[in-house]
Amino acid sequence: MRARGFTLLEALVSLVIVALVATVAMQSLFQVLGLRERVLRHEAEARHAALQQAWFRDSVAALVAAPPGPAEGFRGDATGWSGTTLAGPAGSGLRRIEWRLDGPPGARLLHVGEAGGEPWPLRRVGDRARMQYLDADGTWHAEWPPAAVVEAAAAAAATTTATALPAAFALPRAVRLDDPDAEPALLWWEPVAAGPGLPQPLRAMLEPADADAF
Repeated sequence: MRARGFTLLEALVSLVIVALVATVAMQSLFQVLGLRERVLRHEAEARHAALQQAWFRDSVAALVAAPPGPAEGFRGDATGWSGTTLAGPAGSGLRRIEWRLDGPPGARLLHVGEAGGEPWPLRRVGDRARMQYLDADGTWHAEWPPAAVVEAAAAAAATTTATALPAAFALPRAVRLDDPDAEPALLWWEPVAAGPGLPQPLRAMLEPADADAF
């Protein structure tokens, strides 16, 4: 018997089937690669967000009451705060850093940086993002020291020789960043580990009369 080969029609049908199978396989491959890319991107974003939160928590937890000087104490408002910490984003060691919410409406950014240095933009935040500060009575304030405390200290300074704020307001008890516009809503908050006074190693660096002021 003579061997029978493929007819032209059979060859065309075979090519069409192979093309369909290849198309389906390529679509599946592209879907898998796209899913992998999204997973890796999500993982990277989550890792960056966790690192930023860790920087914030470490910075707040290691806050210390600074050596004497009106510009060296902890100061904060709804748009950010500056203070002296033992664990800033750049590493351990006594540093003065600033966390700040800055930018026009719809394009605000969270920045962090050391005093006198270039701030680092970390992430986008909503227009309603704000910082808050907890006092010893469990009340959150939009600024630190609270305006009522500053006014009371100013009134006392007008009648006495006292010029400093009460020691209890050298540092807040906790600091938080609240961004209800984030997806998901963002809430970072961390207690300040130090008391209102200076840690013992820092107290030893000051003259006795200055250390007693803290």
